[in-house]
Amino acid sequence: MRNKRTVREGEAPLQLSSPQIDYSGYRMWRYNPVIFYKEGGKARHRLMLLDDEDTLRFLENREFAIMSPVTYVGRTNSYRNARYLYAFAIDLDGVSIHEVRALLRGMTTGVYPVANIIVNSGHGVHVYYLLESPVGMYETRLNALNKLKAGLTRIVWLVSKLDTPQVQSVVQGFRLPGTKTKFGKPIRAFWNRKAPLHTLEELNSFLGIYKLSDEEIGQLNEKHPHNPARVTLAEAKKRWPEWYASRVIGRNRVGKKWNVNRGLYDWWLAKLRDGSEVTVHHRYWCVLTLVVYAVKCGIPREEVLADALALVPAFDRKTETVDNPFSEDDVKDAMRAYDEQYCKWPLRVIETTTGIRIERNKRNGRDREAHIKLMNFVRDSITHTDENWRKGNGRKSEEANVREWQQQHPGCKNKSLCARETGLTRPTVHRWWDESKAVSSDNEE
Repeated sequence: MRNKRTVREGEAPLQLSSPQIDYSGYRMWRYNPVIFYKEGGKARHRLMLLDDEDTLRFLENREFAIMSPVTYVGRTNSYRNARYLYAFAIDLDGVSIHEVRALLRGMTTGVYPVANIIVNSGHGVHVYYLLESPVGMYETRLNALNKLKAGLTRIVWLVSKLDTPQVQSVVQGFRLPGTKTKFGKPIRAFWNRKAPLHTLEELNSFLGIYKLSDEEIGQLNEKHPHNPARVTLAEAKKRWPEWYASRVIGRNRVGKKWNVNRGLYDWWLAKLRDGSEVTVHHRYWCVLTLVVYAVKCGIPREEVLADALALVPAFDRKTETVDNPFSEDDVKDAMRAYDEQYCKWPLRVIETTTGIRIERNKRNGRDREAHIKLMNFVRDSITHTDENWRKGNGRKSEEANVREWQQQHPGCKNKSLCARETGLTRPTVHRWWDESKAVSSDNEE
């Protein structure tokens, strides 16, 4: 309703793109919620263009339809397309009527913030905290927003029977009221009319040890978030020509990535096959992480799909309630992460979503600086006693490649040919090109 405006007297109703849809009273360039649903065994997306009865009738009694409290530009509900966050939605599992009563009692006594909406999802509840003002989802804000939701999740999960909270991102979607639960019954929502809309500062005040710093909260409230490392495109073109050619000119979503040995994928697959650390509410994320590692290690799609499907029987045996099985559909949904944009998932996100602790390389109590000094001493004094051991090692610089090519092709002025044969981008070749070596001598024809 915030996106509606009154049509002035004498103003023609706004009609955009389709005569069948009446857009009168709506702002131009509205960001839309995106509904993800399944129909005929296929995954589909539907833009929620209007807040009307047709949309409600479309959702009524559907077997599966989810939506996140986020508006998007474009047709898919991805981080890249997210524009505004309207609420924090928390999935609370491991509760019965007694735990729900404890949650409500905590809200009335000030232990928890008062929820605006509580949805009965079938075997748990979804708790919604509506924001007083929508938050722009700039890339520099995503970490702080996810950290704030993680803190809210952990304090709300204090009433749960389960030990490990299920921490999810702010764009996580949930089943919509009016659609069906896994039991096949309609999902019901309860709206607290008297609950106030929330601010980020107020929600943060409940988080205790999970509280965001003043700097993080300040960054979330700024209209244009502060980014001290920001440089102009013109400066970026000079400083990082390869990045500029790939991301700006080529519009590639992901830059260079490490070629990870497949041992990482095999290690994680063995951990999932063992299953001792896999818990019920983290099964999907464990499989999704397997897909992410497959992207990192260059594992073929057919291989990771076969490995993931082989895990289904063992994962399904962990099911505790009949409404929460693990099936091949969960694997197929996780396979959507077989995309280059997921190859840079950080380790802390993997640990949070899978509930599995991943040990780091040990430094035996030393800090990073002391550890580096010790490793350098071992390298120079024990492993490589030759002082010239670095000579000839490592990859040649772009400048060296261009200079070497010019020496092999004296008098050649074709920079595009140099770029093709060296595998460098043309802006990089242009940057390191030596014009003096491209001038033909008098004796050359």
